[in-house]
Amino acid sequence: MCGVLLQRGRAIILCCIIPITALFFQTEAILVALGQDQQVSENAQKYVLVNIPKLILFGMFDCQRRWLNCFEYNHIPLKCTSIAVVLHFFICWYFVSYSNMGILGLGIGGCCTNLISFTLLQFFSMNLPEMSLCYCSFIDKRVYDRAGLEQFLRIAAPMIVVLYMNFWILELMCLVAGMLSVTD
Repeated sequence: MCGVLLQRGRAIILCCIIPITALFFQTEAILVALGQDQQVSENAQKYVLVNIPKLILFGMFDCQRRWLNCFEYNHIPLKCTSIAVVLHFFICWYFVSYSNMGILGLGIGGCCTNLISFTLLQFFSMNLPEMSLCYCSFIDKRVYDRAGLEQFLRIAAPMIVVLYMNFWILELMCLVAGMLSVTD
């Protein structure tokens, strides 16, 4: 049953990414309408669009991490994240400084770091003998059972709101900081 819950979480994340992606494509217009500087808005648009895969990978990583925490395998996500964080500095240096990609390189570096974290977590998870017994496929019929999805959403929706409010507060602080504008 835990494997079904993991895949339900992933399916819901993928469904939530669609409106978020649509919103991301309007970032520049929204920021300009809120009084943000044009140059800051353009850079934010570039950075946000490059970060769409990063958002998906982070969601998948978080589901897998929570799933492993239920089985008391807290050390595996910690090790995977630690490896990715150490590599993050070198990845960002390569894309930002060595390749001269600027803010796009920063976004690509973050995507690469999340990809490394998620790939390592999947690799270690699949090699745990007891995990193979409870893992199910993303296309399993039980994942998309209507009653199960409704029950899952009743439990997950409040947690998702609280989790993303934390993220949105940080974004709001960045928005306010961007109001300082670029000096000529």
